[in-house]
Amino acid sequence: MYHLVSKLIASLQPLAVKRNNILLNDIPRDLSVNADQHMIAYVLSELVNSANNSTENECIHIEAVFDNEHRMLRVKDLHTRIYHTMEIKASC
Repeated sequence: MYHLVSKLIASLQPLAVKRNNILLNDIPRDLSVNADQHMIAYVLSELVNSANNSTENECIHIEAVFDNEHRMLRVKDLHTRIYHTMEIKASC
């Protein structure tokens, strides 16, 4: 998952630079998810674009969040305090 997010950040970096934002990959390097990687990339791309368009001069974090019942990827924009979250229904 870390590598997928790294590739996504590389492709979206020019848009982030235009708004003076920094995209950060906070996904654990050893995290693997058994789910459709193309769908995850598409949804994460939309979430990151939304966060990028709603803020300037900030860091946007892409992170994994776990609890007993849920596996989620979250795009965190500290400026607007909005968390864009995608729940993954897959074995991790």
